[in-house]
Amino acid sequence: MDYALNKGEVISLSVKSRHVVRVNKGGIWLTCGDGCRDHILGHGDSCELGTNGLIVLEALSDSMVSIESGKCTQITFGCGAARLRAV
Repeated sequence: MDYALNKGEVISLSVKSRHVVRVNKGGIWLTCGDGCRDHILGHGDSCELGTNGLIVLEALSDSMVSIESGKCTQITFGCGAARLRAV
């Protein structure tokens, strides 16, 4: 699934399987609830996370993000979250 986020928008994902977050444009900050370290990802970067639980990412600039996974429930919150859109 691809998402377009404006700078400052936040998305959280409750995941139940391995997943890959890939930045196609812009930059994001990413963290997860299992104690993993924070990640700053820019254009062309990706991060494979194999944990269950909560993932939070924030757009550091206008961004396009791909999230590939088996099972994922999307919850949105934060600044401008109503503008979050799947593309």
